[in-house]
Amino acid sequence: MRLLLVASLLAVAALNLMAATGMAADMPTPCPNPHNRREIRDLSDAERSRFFNAVRRLQVRPQSNQPSTFDVISYYHNGWSAYTHSVPPFLAYHRLLIDWFEKELQSVDASVTLPYWDWSLDAQAPELSPILSPTWFGTNGKGSEHCLQDSFYSDFRPYYRDTNQPSCLTRIYDGGNRIKAFWSPEMITDMVNNSPNFETFRLWIEGAPHGLVHNGLGGVVSTMYSSNDPVFYMHHAMIDKIWYDWQKVDPVQRIYQYYGYDASTQRQVDLNQFLPAPFSDRRVGDGVNVRAAGMCYKYLPPVNAARGAQQRVRRDFAADVVKTRNESIIAEAADVLQAAASTYLTANATNAEAKRATYTGPPADTDRTFIMDLRAPPPLPENWLRMNRLDIDMVRGQEQRAAQLCDRLNRQEGYVSPSALWNRPSFLEKLAKAKTQFQAYIGNKLVRVQDSRPENVISTFKQAGARVIESLTERKDALLSVFGAIKKMFAGKRAPCK
Repeated sequence: MRLLLVASLLAVAALNLMAATGMAADMPTPCPNPHNRREIRDLSDAERSRFFNAVRRLQVRPQSNQPSTFDVISYYHNGWSAYTHSVPPFLAYHRLLIDWFEKELQSVDASVTLPYWDWSLDAQAPELSPILSPTWFGTNGKGSEHCLQDSFYSDFRPYYRDTNQPSCLTRIYDGGNRIKAFWSPEMITDMVNNSPNFETFRLWIEGAPHGLVHNGLGGVVSTMYSSNDPVFYMHHAMIDKIWYDWQKVDPVQRIYQYYGYDASTQRQVDLNQFLPAPFSDRRVGDGVNVRAAGMCYKYLPPVNAARGAQQRVRRDFAADVVKTRNESIIAEAADVLQAAASTYLTANATNAEAKRATYTGPPADTDRTFIMDLRAPPPLPENWLRMNRLDIDMVRGQEQRAAQLCDRLNRQEGYVSPSALWNRPSFLEKLAKAKTQFQAYIGNKLVRVQDSRPENVISTFKQAGARVIESLTERKDALLSVFGAIKKMFAGKRAPCK
């Protein structure tokens, strides 16, 4: 069966290279049997229900005038924020914080582990993710105070909060009723592959990729009391996973790699530095190895969340392409090194030199009609950057690089990102029911479809794409035929002089 756009299919066939190849030795460890942290969509309904129930139990207060365990964890995150954000301990401190949260969950239900939310795969329409559904972590806030009125914890009222915040949990999407784009898998790959040392990686991840999720959901999640909303722990488990993946590229060199300047203490840092409360008796070195110092877990790559992007290709065509053009479309686009470091996708692509003549720029960040192009992530608000004491020029540079990568990928004829709406069937279904008119450039022609049945939408684009693939196949067959004739002609003859 011929499916749309061979280049896309090849690019997403291995969304998680680490899982496919065992790219590096496992973490050195005194912990032989780590538990698995999985993407939340990979939990069974029963497992997810137990996780939700454990969170709810942590939110129960011993008395109405006393904080719950959940409240206390949030209190520390806010109270010591000046010593844990925009400083080298950012990653280690948050790793210990979510490990503490997970251990508290396990104290009420030993079967529970902390899942992560791979928001990169939802990057093109985050508000359509099942994570932000009424029965999971809730949708946009409602009413004049933007209170969260759905989710499994909508009745929770934080004990500690900003005095200018309502008593409820608030959520204010940055795009009105939509959320603007997060970083896509390609952008994360670019960061992981081009961060040769800890400080480069830490500065990069704490800025744009980390900040966009906080600001995209808005409300309390965009404040230092962000940990009042349980979705915080899912987000920071994803940040922790990306660090884990970066470490696994070279465990010997990277697990205990830690340096930089800490503005809060005005000195160079090392692994012996003590951490802020509630870990004031622990050192940074206790928070860098997920299988040491009381931690014992590992991350598994996403399965269900990535399934929409893992489609079959025509073997006869794809095999020849991979053999003859093992060229990285991502490398061309953003100078990303395609070594074993490529955690999120491999990028073997056909026709990598072809440019889309019709391309004029990415879709608007709240557009939901273009289903094959990437939307560029928006710039972070300056007030949020100042609250987190981040270098504004540095973050603007990260944003510019991501926008350039977005542009270059969109210009590539035949490339479709794993996070494109095309590869998110459940998103298309929701949009189709809302009578969205979908559009996509196929073979430099704009194709538009509006149908309430998503299978018809997909079928129409596949038919258009099949014609493009047929053309590519015919050209490939013709070239092979000519090559065969030339090879036969010169069989047994010496090559001409050079």
